[in-house]
Amino acid sequence: MNYRPTFMSSIPVVVKNLIIVNVLVLLGTYSLRQAGIDLYPDLSLLVR
Repeated sequence: MNYRPTFMSSIPVVVKNLIIVNVLVLLGTYSLRQAGIDLYPDLSLLVR
């Protein structure tokens, strides 16, 4: 049986951590927006 590396095992740890942080910030931004807190102007995520 040959070992076949998966997609996630070929990505460096630093990149995995950046992806995780980005997803957490994205989910937090969406959930806080639903609660009436808009982070876009505060974090300069979107120029309006």
